Amino acid sequence: MMTSPSSCSLDWEAAGMPAWGTAKVARVIVAVEVPGAWGRDAVGDSGLPQPADATLYLIRRVGRHAVAGETARVFVSGGFGDEPWLVEAALRREDVTGLLTGDVADHARLTSFGFAARPEPVLLVCTNGRRDACCAVRARPVAEAAHAAAPDNVWEISHIGGHRFAPTAIHLPSGQTFGRLTGQVAAQLARTTMTSTLDPAVQQSFSSTTHRGRIDLPPVAQVAETWWRERHPGLTMAPVNDIGVPVADRQEGWLVSLPDGTTLAVTSVVGEPLRDSCLKDAKPSASYGARVS
Repeated sequence: MMTSPSSCSLDWEAAGMPAWGTAKVARVIVAVEVPGAWGRDAVGDSGLPQPADATLYLIRRVGRHAVAGETARVFVSGGFGDEPWLVEAALRREDVTGLLTGDVADHARLTSFGFAARPEPVLLVCTNGRRDACCAVRARPVAEAAHAAAPDNVWEISHIGGHRFAPTAIHLPSGQTFGRLTGQVAAQLARTTMTSTLDPAVQQSFSSTTHRGRIDLPPVAQVAETWWRERHPGLTMAPVNDIGVPVADRQEGWLVSLPDGTTLAVTSVVGEPLRDSCLKDAKPSASYGARVS
């Protein structure tokens, strides 16, 4: 296969590699507005403390990379496998550190910092080009298209993993992570609440090709949820909470029970050599396969 120095995501797409089972696992997400240019390790370079039992990301407004103001927009989201929640606040910069050094999932504590429930969803599109060129070249036009449809619901986010599937994004509060996004799908996701009837384009994005997974699930369970959603297009963004805990099996790989009582066998698949980052050499690709056991 022909490759170019800056197209790992195009190589994986051309090879037909599935995206399911690749969402970065997180229990709670904290997204803090830090405008300006980001380096390869955006979160590390920010100097912000890593919150306990939560995953920290930086966000910035789409297309606006000005210097920081007196306040920072902050989103906190969790409960992805039960009752997803999303709160927001505008904090003084000096208060952000105080927030991050305590329990960011304590709702009473969040209220004391001025957080309030957010009824609208948020779509966080990875544009951390210093981490991988695909995230800048391919994702920024997608972020701009979604931003035009829902300006306050779309933000750029630092590295969320999986740049080989760029453009990638996290939808909150559902915790659903997508890859190979188009502007049309991103625009619809940015307006999709937990109870919305899914637009056909969003329904089709719950596929092994474009759905990376729900972030609270381990990779094999992510695959099982995607498999189930592909076959049940009437679902909303609400969690499928009857996916069983994966059990290792020497012959089958992993066995996962599905909501209807059947069992899905998920296997590791080794494929052709590909670069999983534009800056790395090719190596045997890794993905998942699935079938009813």
